[in-house]
Amino acid sequence: MGYSSLCAACLALGLLFACQSSKESEGKPKANAERTAGQAAKKPGTGAKAQPASGPVAKRPWSKTFMTKGVLVADEVKIIGPEGLYEHLVVKQEPDFHVHTLRTTSEGLQTEIVPKEGVEGVEIRVYLDNLNIAAMRRVYVLERPGVTALVLEASGQAMLQMEGQPQQRSSLLRLVGDPPQ
Repeated sequence: MGYSSLCAACLALGLLFACQSSKESEGKPKANAERTAGQAAKKPGTGAKAQPASGPVAKRPWSKTFMTKGVLVADEVKIIGPEGLYEHLVVKQEPDFHVHTLRTTSEGLQTEIVPKEGVEGVEIRVYLDNLNIAAMRRVYVLERPGVTALVLEASGQAMLQMEGQPQQRSSLLRLVGDPPQ
């Protein structure tokens, strides 16, 4: 797992736990649990201990569309999906050839991968479930909050081959994931 993917996973987990913690603590008094990192460092062994999870983590519903093996090759690929998108996405990290930008926007968590200036012919590799994706110029990923459709758009010279289905070629391919299950 590359650095950007690891950052995205850590950020997503941190947001998940922060949201759960704030929901659980709504309406409860804050007792003496507010200690600064400096206070905890002065008294070793007196810091708050991690509490075990209260139960199994619920698995988010997810589209089955990209569970079938396939290959997508295009100049540019855009993937927009619901919360949990980064749990189904793997980005091959090649820092010598690509620039990875990860940021939080008003629309959600956004990743953009482009070749470094002067680099040509090194494809950007991304895996969405069982779909192997190769883009030559750009990959854009947006995880939107809440339940939204999973949409994959490939532009430029795009080719899609899903196992057991005829090959598709077009200057624009748009795939919409089936409803999450």
